[in-house]
Amino acid sequence: MSTNSHDYEQVGVGVAKGSDGTDIDICDLPNSCDVSSWWSYILFNWPGPLVKMGASKNLQLKDLPRVSVHDDARKTGARLMANWKAQVQKHGKEKASMWVAMAQTFWKQHWFGGLLLITESIARIFQAVVLGKLIRYFLGEYDDSTRLLDNGYFMSLELVLCGIFVMMIHHHAFYLAWRSGLQMRVALTGVIYDKAVNLSLRSLADVGIGHVVNLSAQDVEGFQLFGCFLHFLYQPVIEAGMILYFGIREIGTSFLAGFAIILLLIPLQALFSQLMSAARRKTSDFTDERVKLINQALTGARLMKINGWENVFKSLIETVRGKEINAIMKSQVMRGLNEAIFFAAPVMIAFITFTVFTKAEDG
Repeated sequence: MSTNSHDYEQVGVGVAKGSDGTDIDICDLPNSCDVSSWWSYILFNWPGPLVKMGASKNLQLKDLPRVSVHDDARKTGARLMANWKAQVQKHGKEKASMWVAMAQTFWKQHWFGGLLLITESIARIFQAVVLGKLIRYFLGEYDDSTRLLDNGYFMSLELVLCGIFVMMIHHHAFYLAWRSGLQMRVALTGVIYDKAVNLSLRSLADVGIGHVVNLSAQDVEGFQLFGCFLHFLYQPVIEAGMILYFGIREIGTSFLAGFAIILLLIPLQALFSQLMSAARRKTSDFTDERVKLINQALTGARLMKINGWENVFKSLIETVRGKEINAIMKSQVMRGLNEAIFFAAPVMIAFITFTVFTKAEDG
């Protein structure tokens, strides 16, 4: 985690002088991800030395490397603020779009992850096609097995190589996606902090501490997931088109039965997403109200004790906290149901597809 330059003054390598005059140990080691070789990056070996050190002793601040130059809050936040100010100058404050500013700031980090996900989809579909050919090979449907492409050993090798390739591509795609989401989250948190410390006294009366806490802790966290699943706005469409083509070619029109289930699950998951979003908004409102009450109780503790209002404030805080917990429970139930659909859908789709196929064959 990078240290705020206003909180310390560096006086030497690994040594800094804090604002209170005490010495602070900071590490001058570069981040392993920035200086690792391509081979180390591909195999995820670059965190190894730090993990090994953590297994042998308790890590201290001086043992930690610097934040990666790509993840530094000052740099990402400065780029975002520059693009935001350009939007304000071009369109005015009312029409300026933070989404456009974020797209201008982070699009370079995102496009390669999307390319990897599409490559993974192609490899998975190719692997499924090869598996089908291998099954037909064992069933004896190939008369001339001396051809290299129709040989069982060659198709088995293709399956293994595809599996390794898909595994590597999948992990790198999600690593890049999560890192892009982290960069957006860090940049937005920095923007919120910069805005909060520059609020006027009149604005402080209208903006509660709980609201700022919700923005920086819960609302901004959604951008972490947004960075990870942004590519799934278009990648499933491309993958579904390829699957539909190969499915009809291999199985026939009975494949449309399973594909129809996929289409029916889309509005159902959209409904769950709307319910989860509404529950999160309610949770945010209740959290804001609870933090306000706690802040009032702490700042006016002496007056509260003089008037004997402890039980009143306790009852108010417990009531709001109960509503907050109920909203969180509803959100988690919706998320659990959505996850259940995600894991149950492949089995259900396969069952319906092959049931219709078997009935069509018997008919």
